[in-house]
Amino acid sequence: MSSSCSTNGLSWSPLADLIDSHPKDVASSHANQNAPRLAKDEDFAASVQKHWKAEVDTREARAIGAPITYQTSQGVPLYGYAVRPASGLRFSAPGILIFHTAAGPQDIFLRWKAESIATDPELGGCVVLIADILSDDIGWAWDSDRSRYNNVRDEVLASTTDAEGLIAREELQRRIQASVDALSSLEGVDANRLGAVGFCMGGLPCLEISRMNISGMRAIATFHGVFDAVEDEESPGRQEDAVGNAESATESTSSIAQKPHALICHGGSDPFVKAEELKACERIFRRNGWEWELLKFDDARHGFTNPAQDFNPSDAFAFDEQAATLSWTAACSLMRRKLAL
Repeated sequence: MSSSCSTNGLSWSPLADLIDSHPKDVASSHANQNAPRLAKDEDFAASVQKHWKAEVDTREARAIGAPITYQTSQGVPLYGYAVRPASGLRFSAPGILIFHTAAGPQDIFLRWKAESIATDPELGGCVVLIADILSDDIGWAWDSDRSRYNNVRDEVLASTTDAEGLIAREELQRRIQASVDALSSLEGVDANRLGAVGFCMGGLPCLEISRMNISGMRAIATFHGVFDAVEDEESPGRQEDAVGNAESATESTSSIAQKPHALICHGGSDPFVKAEELKACERIFRRNGWEWELLKFDDARHGFTNPAQDFNPSDAFAFDEQAATLSWTAACSLMRRKLAL
């Protein structure tokens, strides 16, 4: 059974409506897919709205969004959110997935970032899908009780090893493939020009994509991504040889340009991502034929792209405006280079 998605009859609405909503409404639990909880609390919502509005005021383009339900090959329902320019979208446009944090897909921060990508003038406009890997329709991933989230996370990230010692997260791959299929089926999307962006937990599906050989997937960018040190069960020597051979091989400029490219934006003071996990991440991407680039910000902590982290009581998290701006600029530059006509 293949994954499936219905894109007919989506209920599109201006994303600007969300910017102007009262923070209390954004952070409230509505138990409704059409009005899910989108923030931890009012302070979180208001902080994102403030920065989003400041950005929107600097550009003319606007975007519209719509909830979209799709399912995996095994019938698991997923609840994404599609975003596209309000006008002027060309017939054949790039498609970009956004993979969410541990707060789930129903997140005002992700809707801000989706609009920013969808209205990028240098991409000529594109279609964005905030992908769901938790099956969260109402924003339950915001709950302070993390038991449900932890159970679902463990199920989705369960890994298996084949006879050759290669690890795969099969359930995660099914949810990724369903998201790719849903994005590709949206009107105007060129399935040969796809990219993906991941925040925090969203680093895991981005890494998994490198194992899946998805046709049309050209670029990935992660921000304070976690990778959980999932490594193929090979000897360290074989792992290092694989990277060394790939790096020592003589490649033409044109062949390198045709490779898919992964940009890892990392905070040097992020306690959730170890150096050995980044090395494992590099090995996996390179072994699967990806160009790999690390952009490191020495003083940045976890969650550095999100201004709402100013209200996070944990010292492990902090908004870093400079790191947020530089990493986002680098990611957009990558997407333009790899996806624009």
